Amino acid sequence: YVTMVLLAYVFGQRHYAIPYAVGRMGAYLGLALVVYLGYSQMIRPWLTPQTPLSYGCSALLLLVYVGIIVGVDGRYLRQLLRQANVQ
Repeated sequence: YVTMVLLAYVFGQRHYAIPYAVGRMGAYLGLALVVYLGYSQMIRPWLTPQTPLSYGCSALLLLVYVGIIVGVDGRYLRQLLRQANVQ
């Protein structure tokens, strides 16, 4: 699947160039990977699975991730939401 996505991107850019924010998307993917690996390697071994504390830590990390995205791109996200409501 990764190969298919990369080939579609390369050939698509060659014929129908769209200015994707590849760096930003890569940064968000990298941040998600860091959050996941940090949780699975540092926090999860100390928690009993399927307990409120485990779910709470997962939810907190998700909120931190979303908060970082909103903090970085908040103005852009609000603009997109305004445009979606108008149309």
